[in-house]
Amino acid sequence: MILNWFSDDYDSDVEEGNGFFIKRRKDINYRNDLDKFDLIFMSNQSLISQEMRKQIQKLHNHYTFVKSFDAGYLLNNDYRFVFQPLQICNELNKISFICGGSLALANSIHEKNSYKVTYIGNSLLPFEQHSENQSFLGYQRHLCDYRSLKYVEEFCPDSLSLGQMKSHPHLIEPILRDTEVLYVNLNVLRTSELPNSGDSWPSGLITEDLCQILKFAGNSLRLKSIIIDFSGIVPSENNSEAKLIAELYWYLLEGMRMRQSDHPIFNSNVSEYVVQISDYDTEIVFIKSNISQRWWLRLEEGENIPYVSCAHEEYQLSIQNEIPERLMRFIV
Repeated sequence: MILNWFSDDYDSDVEEGNGFFIKRRKDINYRNDLDKFDLIFMSNQSLISQEMRKQIQKLHNHYTFVKSFDAGYLLNNDYRFVFQPLQICNELNKISFICGGSLALANSIHEKNSYKVTYIGNSLLPFEQHSENQSFLGYQRHLCDYRSLKYVEEFCPDSLSLGQMKSHPHLIEPILRDTEVLYVNLNVLRTSELPNSGDSWPSGLITEDLCQILKFAGNSLRLKSIIIDFSGIVPSENNSEAKLIAELYWYLLEGMRMRQSDHPIFNSNVSEYVVQISDYDTEIVFIKSNISQRWWLRLEEGENIPYVSCAHEEYQLSIQNEIPERLMRFIV
């Protein structure tokens, strides 16, 4: 029973309101009962998580057919404990949203399931924690260990520093399209956005940037889990942190509502573009969905992943005989 991992001390003041959450029910005990839901919300028992449930009800719900189930408060926030209900959600192909998760949880999911994890925060992991199938967004180079920076630059091409996100915004969506687990540390926001965060700096993303990221993530057909980490943040009197997370949740739902089955594996309504790269005496094949206008790079037969998400701008670079840096690893 999935509810064995959650507290019975449910916040009775939070009503179903405008229908963002289907509240916990006594008959939601077995895995099969979750079939009617698209998204499973769970949280730690912090004041920010409690307030977030109230703030989300102040927003207008445009996505009534995207069903969210509020499983309640986790009995234990230790990553080894939280991993268990997440596994059930993953097995049932349900997206899990963890409000008050941790970096240790994201690392555990990555290690045990080999999912592609995208880390969003103002710094990188310690050098010893880096491995394959990771990407990083929003990190600030002056906050990162030099060895970690060099590793990410060489082995994690689906990564963008804060400056690169600003100068190459078109690359954000393709990276998130291939993401399976999204870890968001709210320290990625600048201090002016979250004054009560002891880990934020004057430079960083703004709230609108992060909302767009959650919308992109929700639009990904590969997404399995989202982890929101607000450790280091002191709750403010105006509940700005809870309001922020409520906004992120709203834009995640918008992304889910806009999902289309446009991937070339599942939909043949595509256009194919073959580009000859004379400098390397090779040709590469780009695929464009005629449904969504999104782009992929098609890899050679025998690859584990036959398609890699890309941007139209990367195709345009290629026809000028310039291989995009992010795609170089697949071509040469």
